[in-house]
Amino acid sequence: MQPENEATGLLYGVASAILFSIMAIAAQQLPSTISSSQISTFRGIFTVIALFPYALPHLKKLLDFKLARSVWIRSISGGIAVICYFFNLEFSSAADAKAMANTNPFYVAIFAAVVYRERLTKLEFAGLVILLSGAWMLALNMNQDDSGLQWIVGTIGSLFTAIAFLSLKRASGKFPTNVIVFSFGVAVAIVSALTPGNWAMPHGMEWVWLILVGATGLGGQIFLTYSYMNLKNTVASALTLLQSLLLIGYDLAWTGRLDSGFGLWGNILIMIGMILMILWKKKPIPAPAAVLQAPQEPIR
Repeated sequence: MQPENEATGLLYGVASAILFSIMAIAAQQLPSTISSSQISTFRGIFTVIALFPYALPHLKKLLDFKLARSVWIRSISGGIAVICYFFNLEFSSAADAKAMANTNPFYVAIFAAVVYRERLTKLEFAGLVILLSGAWMLALNMNQDDSGLQWIVGTIGSLFTAIAFLSLKRASGKFPTNVIVFSFGVAVAIVSALTPGNWAMPHGMEWVWLILVGATGLGGQIFLTYSYMNLKNTVASALTLLQSLLLIGYDLAWTGRLDSGFGLWGNILIMIGMILMILWKKKPIPAPAAVLQAPQEPIR
């Protein structure tokens, strides 16, 4: 799909980054009695309820796995990535949780090499080395805090984010945006509900924070999808880094959970690595028969 309106796409991308940042901050305001699995399940259910009227005419097609295979691959892998992200939001800084999700270009590069026989350019390779250096610094920082599990969970989430990227192009060619986001919400709700974690009945302001998570998660996902419809993939992908900048600023200025040592430099190196891999990515060779397509936008 060719970009349609660059100004509109930029606006959508910025709006998406802001909404996803608010979602991350809202999720961290909830008490430990409401686990990441409960928060993520609520987000998925919120999306399903909000978009059900749009998806209703397409339910028969969605239940045809052969026809909707790419949609469900994208949705389920995205659902796993989301619960991993919310888990890290519960136990680490918002910036670190996002940074770990941003390591997905490493797995995209592996899949592209295996599936499409693509080779990295020199700048892409340099970006990959920088990105992995940042991930290593985050691992050192998290291990110092006895939180190595968060690094492992973030790595798993990054892997499934890459899988979701690779299946999104084909999915977007078969179903409207709202239907794709609806199926994503279904997968997020199911995967998250099956994930261990304490559940409790929310009270008072806890409902406000949960609703804010659901609303901003839904809006951010829709705006993110539309930004990719109206921008070149490289520009839209680069815009997603705005969320990392916002969360780094939030953690440095407000929470104090991101220190100025390994944590901060790990975030910065991952961002630099992503920029090199996105902006200087070699154009893929067309492969109409392939099930997976060129990498698209990140999923939150």
